[in-house]
Amino acid sequence: MAEMVNDLANEHPVVLFRKDEECCQCESIISLVQGNYGASLQIYNLDEQEEGDAMKAHLQSLGQLPAVYMGGNHLGSTEELLSMSITGTLKPTLLQVGAIFL
Repeated sequence: MAEMVNDLANEHPVVLFRKDEECCQCESIISLVQGNYGASLQIYNLDEQEEGDAMKAHLQSLGQLPAVYMGGNHLGSTEELLSMSITGTLKPTLLQVGAIFL
């Protein structure tokens, strides 16, 4: 299952894996990435994926859901993304992975 998650995470600069569309934390992530920075963001609802339960189990073994990947690397969840924003490392990371351009 790790391979499937990694393949999906590598298809786009920024990827959000969430359980379903009713994710309150996800709205914060979407607002931050798309609203504040205008970055592209691919969202996968695990409840709509054929292997969603197995993917969810794999992602939860890495940390909590929702799970954010940038440049194919697992960054964590909402807390980690907000921390990156506060410390000023989010924008350079978005630039580095090609999610935004100057």
